[in-house]
Amino acid sequence: MSSHTSMSRLLATILGRNGRRAWILAAIVLAGAASLGNGYAAPPRREHTIEAIKFSVVLNQQDRSRAMVLVTVVNRAGEPDRLDSALSPVAQHVAVQISGAEMGSFPEIPPGGSQDIRLDLTGIKPELRIGLAFPVVLIFQKAAILRVDVTPL
Repeated sequence: MSSHTSMSRLLATILGRNGRRAWILAAIVLAGAASLGNGYAAPPRREHTIEAIKFSVVLNQQDRSRAMVLVTVVNRAGEPDRLDSALSPVAQHVAVQISGAEMGSFPEIPPGGSQDIRLDLTGIKPELRIGLAFPVVLIFQKAAILRVDVTPL
């Protein structure tokens, strides 16, 4: 018995014999799933090619809803990569500044190169405390999403 016949019997059992509209819908879904194998899906992100090698947190003593996170990252991949954005679940807004670059400019990190990133967190809730870690997420164009758990000292 072919896999097509097995699939037809399975669908007939699930959808019932009189479900012509359901058959058409199932065919469309299966055709769409088959097309994903033909290069229509988004390219997979690489994992663990950007690494955080050091980080620190500076809490704003006058305004507890603000903090600054400094992160140094290294590109372990064989091709350049670029930071797209950053976020943290404890902050309403995260502004990014790359060391040596104009505000809002995200230069490429060459293979084997490093980059110092400054993140200004605002609208922080709950209030951050010394010794209590919180996550910061860096999203790169090619690499996997990098989560860094930082702890104010």
